[in-house]
Amino acid sequence: MAGGGVQDERAGNAARAPSIGGRILAALYRYWFGGHGFPLSLAMVRIGVALFVLCSGLVAEDYALLLQTQNPEAYRPRGILILFGAHVPPAALFTTASKVGTITAWLMVVGLFTRTAVAVNFICNLLLASLTVSFTAHWGHMYSILLTTQMALVWARSGDALSLDAFLRHVLRRPVTNRAPGVYRWPLLLAQFAVALPFANAVWWKLHSDGFGLGWIFSDNLRHTLAVQYFVLGREPPALVAWIMARRWRYTATALGNVLSQTAPLTACFLIRYPVVRALCGGFYCLELLGLCSVMSLCGFGQGWIWLSVVFVDWDRLLAWLGRRFPSIRKWASLAVPAAETESARGQAPQRLSRLYVRLAGAFVAAFLGFWVLVGVHNVGDVDWTYPFTSYPLFFAIRAKKPYSEHQTWEQYGTLFDLEAESPVSEEARGWVYRSYWSLSWYDLQYVQEQSVQMWNHLEKGFRLKMKRIAIKKTVHQIPAYPAFPRPAPLHSELKAILTAGGFIGVGTAVEWDPTMQRNRLAIRSIGLIDPRFELGYIREKTDGPHPLPGFWKGDKYYFAKEPGNYLIVVDVTDRSLPGGHARFFGDEVW
Repeated sequence: MAGGGVQDERAGNAARAPSIGGRILAALYRYWFGGHGFPLSLAMVRIGVALFVLCSGLVAEDYALLLQTQNPEAYRPRGILILFGAHVPPAALFTTASKVGTITAWLMVVGLFTRTAVAVNFICNLLLASLTVSFTAHWGHMYSILLTTQMALVWARSGDALSLDAFLRHVLRRPVTNRAPGVYRWPLLLAQFAVALPFANAVWWKLHSDGFGLGWIFSDNLRHTLAVQYFVLGREPPALVAWIMARRWRYTATALGNVLSQTAPLTACFLIRYPVVRALCGGFYCLELLGLCSVMSLCGFGQGWIWLSVVFVDWDRLLAWLGRRFPSIRKWASLAVPAAETESARGQAPQRLSRLYVRLAGAFVAAFLGFWVLVGVHNVGDVDWTYPFTSYPLFFAIRAKKPYSEHQTWEQYGTLFDLEAESPVSEEARGWVYRSYWSLSWYDLQYVQEQSVQMWNHLEKGFRLKMKRIAIKKTVHQIPAYPAFPRPAPLHSELKAILTAGGFIGVGTAVEWDPTMQRNRLAIRSIGLIDPRFELGYIREKTDGPHPLPGFWKGDKYYFAKEPGNYLIVVDVTDRSLPGGHARFFGDEVW
């Protein structure tokens, strides 16, 4: 009988034991909604986001002038601007958004009308940031992290601490509620993920580029990447960068450190119970921004991104620790903590989160993180409607040849520009052109035409030049093999397009496989030519050539067979619209 009772009890316990799915849900609940809340930390994130907006220049831009310098033909609406149709919205919309965005950003700093200010500021920022990326083939990542982080705050009670709202409630002695810790917890954790994921996604693409074979780290890749970076910037590498490039162990160690430091912030997201270790891992976020500035000379990111580092500090525990050791801080702390900690709320049992609230908040967290990861892992290119969600393949391509253990030259695609104006073109203007349009010649001809007109407009209105001619040259630069100093030099360079006051002239090619003819079929696309004649050639593997391209014309298509390796098509054009009646152009690559 006794044995049977024990067996029955064990069977009952087994029946009551939660399933694996139940345990996972319980663990997720504890992580996102259980434990202590972070009201002060959430308020610090609110202030950090607001300072990002004010310091990055997003709301300070002259959007009327910006639209004057853009080519309307190059407009490609992204993000929320898709809702406004295919044409550029009026400048007044963005001018108003910048003014309202400035006002609401300051309201966020001081915490007045906080929840309304956060929501309105987010809409303004989304409008302005979407415009800045709607005139280029690929968008930059300056504001994506801001918008996704702020998205987590839109639903949060970030004004319950360190705010004029909380101070006024305290002064006016209005009744307050001891809110559940989960109300403050999940928005803070989601904001932390929004800040950590971009660098983690960059690591994903770096490792994925070699099938997770670590070729991005243990090769000459970083040496060549740094060489290209400072060639584009038009200046000599600083002493630190030259020191890194001078020895293989230095640039491979730097590459390894980059991957580790970009991974650490995501690790901090899972160390919520260990505030000191969490802050140390989050410190690598700041270290990475320092590296982007000191090594890559991308200091613009730090002006805004650095403010988001506040998400990795447990400000609530820090303030409590300081209050225990410094009694003078306690009185000030009573104004900084949320209303739930004031005299009128003490003694109240904390509110319980309703099942509906948990389900709605949990659904938002799951949708946010799921969509972020989906876009980040699958979309190496930009998809217009996903903005501000994006992938971060920053410098992910391996600029080195296999086998990676051998030191070899590297051939890098780029563009050279001939700029002619009625007055001398300043170095500042030339530098802007190269930084903004370094890879322009490798895009399709229609995009080159749109962007060259935009470049012309900006040079005239932004730099006060009277332009006469812009020649865009498709160029292959070569970086010498280690241990020579890695200074890129033009190896092959021919025209892609010419823009003058009289119009645009450009030549491009399109190649596809013809299964019927069992040959490659080449079509020439041109703009601005009158009655052209073409002769075709190729450069093999970026270095061998140019050679005549054997084949035959059939109508307006040219059929040819190719040997293994990639071909860069060479097009010799004779046409009376060209200076001297003849010019050589580079077409597309054929793999």
